[in-house]
Amino acid sequence: MDAQSPDKLTNSPENEGGRKEVSFRGYKLLDEVKRQNLWRNKDDKGNLLYNDTDRVVDPAKIIETATALQIPKADAEQAARVELPPLNELEQMSQQALRACIHQAIQEGVLTADQVNLAYRMTRPQDVKIISRDDLGFTGGLNLDTRYDNSLFPDEGGDHLTVTVSDTVVKNRINHYRELAEKAGAALTQDQLLKAALGSLTFHEWTHSLERAFQTQALKILKSSPTYDDNKDYWTVYGASQDIIAKHAREVSMPIVPGLQESNYQLTHIEQFATGMELEAIRMMLEQSGVDRETAKELSEAAREERATRLKDFQSLKDNLGMDDLATENLTGDIRRVLLNNQLDSGYIPSLWKDLGYLKGYTQTETKVMVQKAWEDLQA
Repeated sequence: MDAQSPDKLTNSPENEGGRKEVSFRGYKLLDEVKRQNLWRNKDDKGNLLYNDTDRVVDPAKIIETATALQIPKADAEQAARVELPPLNELEQMSQQALRACIHQAIQEGVLTADQVNLAYRMTRPQDVKIISRDDLGFTGGLNLDTRYDNSLFPDEGGDHLTVTVSDTVVKNRINHYRELAEKAGAALTQDQLLKAALGSLTFHEWTHSLERAFQTQALKILKSSPTYDDNKDYWTVYGASQDIIAKHAREVSMPIVPGLQESNYQLTHIEQFATGMELEAIRMMLEQSGVDRETAKELSEAAREERATRLKDFQSLKDNLGMDDLATENLTGDIRRVLLNNQLDSGYIPSLWKDLGYLKGYTQTETKVMVQKAWEDLQA
């Protein structure tokens, strides 16, 4: 979802009957599906439905509505006419961009060299890979953790975690940042747009490794206690280790959606943490490529505000739906599958709750505080 150019968004005033206006076409589709009773969570007797084929009342009508809302085909080329360097050169540039973002984060006091070195035990800049869209049809960014034992760093018994970025998402980001620049009246070169795209994408994915490094170190420390019993205590200490940064996020930032269940809060936090770094990377890379500080900050904030507007749009949708977290998750999952089965772009429907984290990245100040507090916990 985050690889696409956002729709034009508006605020969400109430319509007749107290319903709020929903502007983003993916959210509007969900709103219309519920309003037209094309989906249900319970049967006529009030019993919960556990099969998506039972919940989806009229898939043909859903596709008709999606088409009317101009949800594009899944294979629609969003990144046409953007020329990129050869993949091997692009990969080197992406690694350099990540190094530059990490160095700048240290300079600005967001991270320390010791924290970065801990994260490098997970993923180093040289572990960034760029692939073509032709490779398995992958069009996004990915940091996949395949470790069997989360208490071991990869360098203790395996390969470092790889950050994988598709050339398609790089092109989409270039187009997106160009649109932001044009709206702000800023003239950016192709090279500046490319560096901002590579920095934001790689810094986002690497930040997942940063958090995993803190979690792994916390788990190692907790398991080293003389009283630790693997049979009795593992899941307790594992849960505590996973919360090493998130618990401090609660102290400095409000939940992205009020009333989220704890498990869903954890999912949104993961992407909020990485997205906050990503948005700062836009500013960092633009400054380093010669854009004046004020303009670079303005464009970074424009990207943040754009996502905040979409989050407000989602909150209006959730108010209209009037459903609990599980029902909302069932709805989004079911409609994503309907679109997929009919070759329409399912990326317009959020994969709850993780995708919501993309819409509200933590501020640099919030990130600095939560990272420092988590680090102090590891040193205690």
